[in-house]
Amino acid sequence: MKLINRLSVMATVVSTMFLASCADDVYDPSKEPQATPTENPLGEGFNAPDGFNWSMINTVNLNVEVKDAFNGKYQYAIEVFTSNPLADETATPIAAGPAKQSANYIAEVNIPKTVEFLYIRQTDPNQRKEVYAYAVPENGGSLNCKLYYTATTSRAVTRASSVGTSGWDNVTDPGYTEETYNVPSESASIINGNQLPNGST
Repeated sequence: MKLINRLSVMATVVSTMFLASCADDVYDPSKEPQATPTENPLGEGFNAPDGFNWSMINTVNLNVEVKDAFNGKYQYAIEVFTSNPLADETATPIAAGPAKQSANYIAEVNIPKTVEFLYIRQTDPNQRKEVYAYAVPENGGSLNCKLYYTATTSRAVTRASSVGTSGWDNVTDPGYTEETYNVPSESASIINGNQLPNGST
């Protein structure tokens, strides 16, 4: 009987302590120190320059004109990169599309403000690739890209007559000619007698 009395007394004490601990709220927001937020989170003396819009993106309107050597018969592939594809094999284009004579490639690209140059790769119908670099306008805007050099007959020299041409006047057009190939009109199957043995050249 004494054991039952002891257990009932212990149960009463434990339940009283349990109920007493639940009676008060542990968190009281009135006891926390209230800090008033500052008006400028970057500091009281910080002022953004005039015209600063907090944007990290530049929007560039591209207008790419190719020098079409095929009188508009074929299209050129135009690809736009933020890194030089000649130096970076992993570079992927951020925009791409076709262009030809009197049909420029026009696109709007959004790039980080840290990008200083856009690299435009032109692939002609013969799969020849050329890469051109253009400086990005400081705050975005229009970028007109002519993927060729225009010949000028005369130019005004405003400074001394010693201004040179950096050798561009000695560069001549190599005058590429396209090779022709005789393609048979009918296909022929390769038989074992026509194949080279393994390891031969």
